[in-house]
Amino acid sequence: METGDRKFTLWASSAPPLSEMQPSPHSVHGIYCSPADGNPLLLTAGSDMRIRFWDLAYPERSYIVAGGANDSLHCPSVLYSRKIIEGTEVVQEIHSKQKSGVVEDSPRRGPESLPVGHHDIITDIATFQTTQGFIVTSSRDGIFSTMMDEINQREQEELIGLVELFIDRSNKSGEAG
Repeated sequence: METGDRKFTLWASSAPPLSEMQPSPHSVHGIYCSPADGNPLLLTAGSDMRIRFWDLAYPERSYIVAGGANDSLHCPSVLYSRKIIEGTEVVQEIHSKQKSGVVEDSPRRGPESLPVGHHDIITDIATFQTTQGFIVTSSRDGIFSTMMDEINQREQEELIGLVELFIDRSNKSGEAG
């Protein structure tokens, strides 16, 4: 009998999904959730020093917003897929090794190159809005960062739209409650 409750997991580890034998050395320390009607969106950050955008309704729209300071300057080739494993719905981040000269079949979301990120574990993530939206992170070494300053105009506009969407959905869900 199904109770209607669903188990849901976001899996950014290179270990097989739901693996208990190969625990990930990384963990999420900061999460921002936009409680949207039928389409929740998340921003996560943690010990791998990456900021991820997760679209729970459309996982293929998920992407890495910013990498750690030690990451390659070019975005890794990352795809997101949804599958059911032992009754648990899993959205998995899959890093694919792209051969040089090979073009991806589908366009990748997110910036063409990652903004330079934190040098230490990201401990928290938040959003705020003035005349435009911002994503702010803090790390264990005491650094606060806004990734907006380090991305080009097109990606900045896309990220502003994302943050404004988060804020708009949060405001609407707050008004409904």
